Amino acid sequence: KLQTAFSITNMASYNAGECEILLYQIDDPTLENFDFYDTLKMFLLLSDNWIKCHPVYAEGHIFLLDMQHYFLKIIPKINIFYYRQFLLYLLEAMPMRLKAVHAFNCPSYYEKLYSLVKPVLPQEICDLIHFHPTVEGLYKSIDKKHLPTELGGEAPSMRKQMADWVNSVEESREFYLDDNLWKAIPTKKSKAMENAMNGSFRTLSID
Repeated sequence: KLQTAFSITNMASYNAGECEILLYQIDDPTLENFDFYDTLKMFLLLSDNWIKCHPVYAEGHIFLLDMQHYFLKIIPKINIFYYRQFLLYLLEAMPMRLKAVHAFNCPSYYEKLYSLVKPVLPQEICDLIHFHPTVEGLYKSIDKKHLPTELGGEAPSMRKQMADWVNSVEESREFYLDDNLWKAIPTKKSKAMENAMNGSFRTLSID
């Protein structure tokens, strides 16, 4: 199932000065192969790989979401409760300094989709979100040299980068299957580390 999720998804990152652009796209025009839970697993796996391969993080992050295939029929396929929890996890746990969120190729009913998650988003996050009806609208905010060729830009293909990411995950298969690396042991957690984590990414997540 994860192979299917990988096959209908494109994720890529591009350097844009001091910032890093993170791009997410569902590449399934019919949504027939879209499975919500498998998509979450796939996203988390690629996110872990992104963290693992980043010795140094950018000063800021810009998240791009392609909504071209976000049809209304995606709503019954999504568990809203889990999706909201997933968004909160991203805001609290991911080592990102969010500068902006740009959703593009937005359908006319995008506000209906946005209303499903907006209640759980902090106001400072909502203030960073911008919607564009077309990819051309994105060009006003993001230079085309930082966008992949599939979006009319000059940067390398996002599909090629996605294939490279999947290969990286497959090469690290044993790493991801080792449960000892993915469970917390409370007795071995120092108080100093706990206090440090409480005040780190939470204060840096939004600029």
